[in-house]
Amino acid sequence: MKNTIRIFVIFSLLLSSCYNKDLCPDCEIQEGLSIKFDWSKVAPQPLMTTLVYNAKGELVKKYQVPEGGKDISLLPGKYTIVTYNSSSDSQWSGENSLNTLHVTSPDGDQAGEKASSTYVCGATKRDVVVKNESGTEQVISLTPTEITDHYTYQISGLSSLGDKVTINSVSLSGLNDGYSPNGNSSVVHTCTVPFDDNDYDPQTGSLSGHMTCFGPHPGEKDNVTISITYDGKQVKIPVQNVTEQISSSTDPHNVIIHIVLDIVDIDFDVDDWDPQDPTDIIL
Repeated sequence: MKNTIRIFVIFSLLLSSCYNKDLCPDCEIQEGLSIKFDWSKVAPQPLMTTLVYNAKGELVKKYQVPEGGKDISLLPGKYTIVTYNSSSDSQWSGENSLNTLHVTSPDGDQAGEKASSTYVCGATKRDVVVKNESGTEQVISLTPTEITDHYTYQISGLSSLGDKVTINSVSLSGLNDGYSPNGNSSVVHTCTVPFDDNDYDPQTGSLSGHMTCFGPHPGEKDNVTISITYDGKQVKIPVQNVTEQISSSTDPHNVIIHIVLDIVDIDFDVDDWDPQDPTDIIL
């Protein structure tokens, strides 16, 4: 009986002291990892949605990671980790596959338009190798950067119109409607986005407004369309091309668009306005 007890105790010790893969080669042991954020590029976010994809691009884990980080566990292997601020969750879709994961601006009021986006920041870390190292913890550092851009416009030259001006809309075309962490161009399209909080200052004759967007779409022209009402009549102003201003901005995440309108010789007969003739600026 004593021998039986000794054998049982020895066998129990072997089980507890040996690494499981030695006793069960086919068993897979999850390794401990620590997700940490480097907040040197953007303001710290209270919560980050963090997605883990395997080598095939399939979603295997999803975490809500607080600002200070989180300990997680994964099977040994190679992964891609995508993280973004959780406050933008409602704009993300296609998360089951790395290739289809993308974020888009909300739909606008008009057909074919998008609305200003909520702020989005995030990071993508590829080729994260989780090793079979029992007793050690790997640290995965992620550095979120801005994904969305903030655009502001300033339009001057309307001081002679006094306080009879009402802004209907100011919009910018040639923009991306979203962003794909995997660079999948098939899920990102060109769009037009209206500016928010449009304001007219009758003292200076200037218009201003802003938007949050996903930046210019490659190969597209960035045109500002301005629609105002003057003295109760609909006004149309020729499209203003601002492609060069946007592309040459010193800070692509904070772009200020300047437009100066010349209305000295403008005829206010709206019925004569010819949209095909850029020299016929009729208000």
